Amino acid sequence: MTSVPSLAAKPVIDIAARVPAGSHAADRQRSLSASGWTVPEIIGSHDCSFRLEGNARTAIVRFFPEAMWPTAHQRLFAAWLRAHPADREA
Repeated sequence: MTSVPSLAAKPVIDIAARVPAGSHAADRQRSLSASGWTVPEIIGSHDCSFRLEGNARTAIVRFFPEAMWPTAHQRLFAAWLRAHPADREA
């Protein structure tokens, strides 16, 4: 199941999270680690943290600063596909 109806799911849960202005994903490192997430690292334009099963990623959370949230492509792409069903089939 995905957030886009009738679209096949990939085997990794992918979460987009907005980080309030003045905060950083690393500020929550202790809580993330205690919950089984890796230490946040910069990948591209934003921080990411992973849940691992052995060496395999089972989940990723992408932390977007509040200022980037309106243009976060991971979030916008899913919203586009939900609003334009014909594009899901392309």
